[in-house]
Parts: sequence; structure tokens; C-alpha cells
Amino acid sequence: MDTTIDRMKQARVWLSARVPFLGYMTTRLRPRVAEPQDGVMTAAVAPDGTLILNAEFVAKLTDPQLRFVLAHEVMHPALMFFERLQTRDLQRFNVAHDYAINALV
Repeated sequence: MDTTIDRMKQARVWLSARVPFLGYMTTRLRPRVAEPQDGVMTAAVAPDGTLILNAEFVAKLTDPQLRFVLAHEVMHPALMFFERLQTRDLQRFNVAHDYAINALV
């Protein structure tokens, strides 16, 4: 059985081979499995480039869905989410980013 991090690495390889820009960007992320105190129900990228993955959520995803999630998450730092956040409401800004990112990915 593949672990969360192993599956993420496989998704990274797939992206690198087929969508090199996104694949390269994923190499800049440092993945780890979410802990209960993180409050991450799906996946998230922290300001320091840590990719936080909820193992239960990832286990329910197909490989193509996981690749989409990884591509989605890497677009947050690519679009300078944290630099542009400033004093905006975090939740609303994240939702706005999510809509824009999903249209791109």
C-alpha cells in the first residue's frame, strides 16, 4: 500500500513528465502529512513552502485527482498568494484564489 508521501511523489513525477512547469514547481514544496493540530482537512501550502496533506483525504483520491490537487496547491505560491494576501481576509482570499487556480489547472 502506498503512503501519502509516496503517492505525492508519484504525482510529482507524472507532472514533471507531462506538465514540466508544474512538475518543477512541486519540487520546491516540502511535503508532510497533516497532524490534527494543523486543521488541514484536504491539502494546504504554508508560507514556508511546506505542503501539508491530510492522509485520509489523499487516500480517497484517484491518481488523476491527486495530481490535480498537487497542481492546484503549487499554484498558490506560484501566484504569490502569501505576498499578495496583505491585510485581506484569509478565507475569502483563499476562496478567490481557488476559483482562479481551478480555472487555470
